Amino acid sequence: MKHTPIETYTFENKQFDVKREDLFKSPPYPKLAKLRGIIEHISKLKDKGIYKIGVFDTRVSSAGWGVAAVCNELNLECHTFFPYLKAQEKLNKQQIKCKELNAILHKMKGGRTGILYSRAKKIAESEGIYMLPLGLVCTETTLNVMREAKFIPLDKYKSIIISTGTGTILSGVILGVKNIKIYAISAGMSEKKQKNRIKKLWENVNIYSSFDNIEFHISDTDYYTPENCECPFPSHEHYDRKAFKWMIDNFDKIEKPILFWNIGSNE
Repeated sequence: MKHTPIETYTFENKQFDVKREDLFKSPPYPKLAKLRGIIEHISKLKDKGIYKIGVFDTRVSSAGWGVAAVCNELNLECHTFFPYLKAQEKLNKQQIKCKELNAILHKMKGGRTGILYSRAKKIAESEGIYMLPLGLVCTETTLNVMREAKFIPLDKYKSIIISTGTGTILSGVILGVKNIKIYAISAGMSEKKQKNRIKKLWENVNIYSSFDNIEFHISDTDYYTPENCECPFPSHEHYDRKAFKWMIDNFDKIEKPILFWNIGSNE
């Protein structure tokens, strides 16, 4: 869906609009807005003669599933690296989906994400596999999200609420909208790290903005703890639902009208 819809919801007598970026692609793709950029990124790699693509998945990410779907459509070989805990009896949903899409799975002993990614990248490079960046951070996503954000009617909203992981999608939203207050609710990464990541993405696309109109907050729950609050639209319990809970808890303090930027769903 080139332009995803904006829908109006009412929850606990609170009214707001939702940008349904989770609807960007249909099955067998996951509901993941980062696919706006990663499809283009992988297509460029194929044009360069790269046919083996590697991706690292956290225990709650849909990155591998999304990359597997892209590779399956483009007839590329996908390698998904992911932590597999001793206590697990079966694969997680996203790894099952990867397997269904012909991805080659690489189980890794659990550990810190950064260390595991470095190990996965070394293994991939030794086998001639191009490893995608951790968190699928790429400039194509920044630019594609920026273009979509420019379709938001600037005179209609005063505030945007968005869940942030690596800050990649946020980098495009900031470039695409002007004079709207943005509340970025982090699923784990610190404000400083996100700002540094966003600045680097802006440098790479040679388009710049500022953080003057951005307010960062950290979710009450850590990255691996799901938020199980009720939500009237499909949302990811490890990402968007945490931002949704923050919005509802702070609704009276946020200037209206409000647009909630929904990045994905695990449903």
